[in-house]
Amino acid sequence: MRLENRFYLFLYFFLLCPAFLAGQYTFSELVDISFGSDQVLVNGVQFSNQYIRVEGDPYWREYQHRDGQVCIDDQWFGQIWLRYNLYSSRVEIEYITPEGFRNQLISVPEQMSAFTIEDVEFRRMQMGDEEASYYQLVPVGTYTCYVAWSVEMKGGASSGLSFAPPRRKYWIAPQEKESWDETWISFYDRKSYLEAFPSERQNEFKKLLKQKKFSFKHATIPEMEEMIISSIHLYKSGGEQ
Repeated sequence: MRLENRFYLFLYFFLLCPAFLAGQYTFSELVDISFGSDQVLVNGVQFSNQYIRVEGDPYWREYQHRDGQVCIDDQWFGQIWLRYNLYSSRVEIEYITPEGFRNQLISVPEQMSAFTIEDVEFRRMQMGDEEASYYQLVPVGTYTCYVAWSVEMKGGASSGLSFAPPRRKYWIAPQEKESWDETWISFYDRKSYLEAFPSERQNEFKKLLKQKKFSFKHATIPEMEEMIISSIHLYKSGGEQ
């Protein structure tokens, strides 16, 4: 059987047949059923070395795989080691073969509606004219902020390639609004952040950014989440905070 056919056979079992996955098989056993004992075929669909000449890495919370869950056909499957590639916008799953070797598989976004990494949830959504993508959920009371992450590759043959710092876009809405509309608060940098709120209150949000010493380009994940929480609380307070 050709490599491509074996790969898609695995994807059929893993992504299109959740009932099969929900049976008594472990992840590595399912891979073995799909690919047989020839694990070279599994390596043939891996892309773990594709960034070997690029400085840095494109992953959410760095290179290593972390404990998580994936949602396929509205069913959640846990105890899976994964990482989120911000450059390809794909989830990469690590598993141990029956022979004890580590391998990775690249998921198909259209078949995975959501996933978690260490209890942080990402959901596949489409915002307006944007292409469908995964968004990190930051719930704050009756509101939720949806954060879209992306990474670009910069440089060239002479200067060398590297990954730029992650870029983030934000959408905030009441939790009862499960699909995007034009009333959502949306921003991606300092200027659009201030313009997203009522003009008479922009000084309050400017003061908040100054207090937090927040950088839209270089903020860490905890700093970003703290800024989101503080912004939503300030917005809900009506200026009394």
